[in-house]
Amino acid sequence: MNYLSVSNLSKSFNEKKLFEDLTFGIQQGEKIALVGKNGCGKSTLFTILSGKIIADGGDVAVNKEIRIGLLEQTPVAPNNKTVLEWIFEGSDDIAKALQDYEDAMHDETGLKMEKAFAEMDRLQAWDYEQRCKSILSELGINDFNQKTESMSGGQKRRMALAKVLITEPDLLLLDEPTNHLDLSMIAWLENYLSKSDTTLLLITHDRYFLDAVCNTIIELHDGKLHKHSGNYGSYLENKAERFR
Repeated sequence: MNYLSVSNLSKSFNEKKLFEDLTFGIQQGEKIALVGKNGCGKSTLFTILSGKIIADGGDVAVNKEIRIGLLEQTPVAPNNKTVLEWIFEGSDDIAKALQDYEDAMHDETGLKMEKAFAEMDRLQAWDYEQRCKSILSELGINDFNQKTESMSGGQKRRMALAKVLITEPDLLLLDEPTNHLDLSMIAWLENYLSKSDTTLLLITHDRYFLDAVCNTIIELHDGKLHKHSGNYGSYLENKAERFR
């Protein structure tokens, strides 16, 4: 199944042309790494694909049956929210039921608990809450009631990564997902993404992570795309052949 198609995409920034006439597609099940020099437009391309900004020209066609999740380099977490409040925010009925249950736990009258408990049962949401906490813990977030404004930049980014994984989108766009992760967290994320059926497009400078997770490489070079099937080593060999 085709998840996303890009046709003749162009974008400039401050009179600098980042890319022009990009055309490519993403198929269900592909795990693609987008590589290229810093400043070549990789992160800009991500924000266009996610619908957050508009290209100067060309088209992005997204399959209406899929959901896209985006991890940005500098995610913004709202203040006056706890970790779980932000994780559950803007999600589906299960997330709302979980948020209502968390609120009911702090209600001294106990009047909210019966209704919240019944809704959790109806939606079978108990496992979802445990999964949220498990993924957060794997990424080093263990105080689920911590306010987001008291968190470091690294904590906020790990929390944003947890949130996009928890929502289980059909297509994941991950911009430098290993930033602010220690070795055990990177190993966990490699295993998680390798075993997941989620279709993936990621930006990373971590060659070993790329080889562990991705089976296709797209290079953005001088405003053009070059697609390669295989690992990073064979990609470098093909690139050397191109420039001979």
